[in-house]
Amino acid sequence: MNESTKIHQIGIYFHGIPLIILTYDNNELEESDQNLITGFFSAIQGLSSELFHQFTSEFKGDNYIFVFSKEEIKHPEKKNYNDYIVGYVIVDNSTNLEKHEIENIKQRLRVVLSTFRKNYDGFDLCKTSKFKSFEKKINKIFTRSDCKSISKKYFQ
Repeated sequence: MNESTKIHQIGIYFHGIPLIILTYDNNELEESDQNLITGFFSAIQGLSSELFHQFTSEFKGDNYIFVFSKEEIKHPEKKNYNDYIVGYVIVDNSTNLEKHEIENIKQRLRVVLSTFRKNYDGFDLCKTSKFKSFEKKINKIFTRSDCKSISKKYFQ
């Protein structure tokens, strides 16, 4: 990844409800803003699924790239019914990231979601305070030195 590449935010949501949102810049979000962001992302995914029958794994704006991944999880209330959690990363696009750099971010995001599922599969996802300890795992996954490209400098 480029020296100047910056991750602005990493999050996980369930049906538009933010479970975890980590912000790596000085723009701390109000809870209402967090709900708007994950609601917006959920609407994009719903529209993509309805119109194109596919999950949108990324889209680019002039300044940001939005990277998404999803993971099947047991529904907390309905037995024998699986649902999905969605993870996202907002990355600065001022350096025009290369495809392999975006793929690296997607790979790490899949690891985050898989780890989350292993820890919380079947839990009541509406009680988001219990996910606070998972934030350290997200940071560790995205700063692991054994994975290429991303290091702590991208969160500064």
